[in-house]
Amino acid sequence: MAKKFYAIKIGKTPGIYTTWDEAKSQVDGYPGAKYKGFSTLAEAEEFLGYQSNGKTNSFDEESWNQLFGMSDDSRGQASVEKTSDIIKNDIVSPSQALLNLRNVKVGGKNGIGIQSAQVVAACQEKAKLLENAFEAAYSNPVDISELTSREDVQKLMSKYNIDLQDTSVFTNCHSDAIAFVDGGGDKVGANFESTRIVFGAVIYDCRAKEISFYRHVLEKGTDFDWLFRASNVAGEELAALLSMYICRKKGLNSLAIYQDNNLPAKYFSGAFKAIHNMDDVALMYFINKAIDYLEGGLEINFIYVPSEHAASANKAKMDKGRNMYEAQEIGKLIFEQALFFNAISDRLADFSLSL
Repeated sequence: MAKKFYAIKIGKTPGIYTTWDEAKSQVDGYPGAKYKGFSTLAEAEEFLGYQSNGKTNSFDEESWNQLFGMSDDSRGQASVEKTSDIIKNDIVSPSQALLNLRNVKVGGKNGIGIQSAQVVAACQEKAKLLENAFEAAYSNPVDISELTSREDVQKLMSKYNIDLQDTSVFTNCHSDAIAFVDGGGDKVGANFESTRIVFGAVIYDCRAKEISFYRHVLEKGTDFDWLFRASNVAGEELAALLSMYICRKKGLNSLAIYQDNNLPAKYFSGAFKAIHNMDDVALMYFINKAIDYLEGGLEINFIYVPSEHAASANKAKMDKGRNMYEAQEIGKLIFEQALFFNAISDRLADFSLSL
């Protein structure tokens, strides 16, 4: 039987095509292209890793186009083989991420749906507060000169031979925007508790060819106390949401988020299935807001990059981080470039230094 389905895992616009001419146009001249032909749609889906609970999702062609028809350079398997190990990389298509997020339960695996009226109402009470915080960060970007004048940033630029004002490292963009995000708490209060949450983002607009830097601080004892249940994770989630917010403000349609905390990626990949703490409004908000962005057509993918600080201090961590980074089948920056910009986002989220 002639092959009718061509699955493009790595190419200009990964996905499934029904003619070779269409598929060929997606892989010709594309470095490291990976693709294969199949006689059934189910086999093609399985090759790309569109699976749920170990079973392949099968759709007719019209349903496929509706669900996976978005342009996306990051479709791929949830795991890939590298040497003798299987490395989990959490890369899924934005469409699969949307399905995974919608299936999250609150109160355990038998709890209520993440989009239930009760959960949505709880999130809506906090939404305006965070929208105001994101708008404040967006309206007051960090001046690049304030970063480049810092000694620690100068050392990073020298170490990696990258100038923050030279955006040529982003010439091979695979999405409308690239973001490096980080966040956390100061952890200086009683019992090592945080008194504030700091989050920051480095965002490169691939259309305008512009790089911007953002940072925001939330203080305990204000309207944001509900975020302090897990201030470090909350900071990471807020940084990711800030990058999504800014992309929408700029009218950008696809976003690759680099992050050394892999929890948000696990929300998207389906590895995280339930919120057990019923008062974890921060996480409920993150997932529901991510659903809103995805439903609104913003393609979002998370790329794991190891912490530059931790990796540089330990060769074993550096080697492991490099292997995990390279295993992710998605268009991305060179590893050292990713480490550098991860370090810059870390500096933006540094509570001990004021910019």
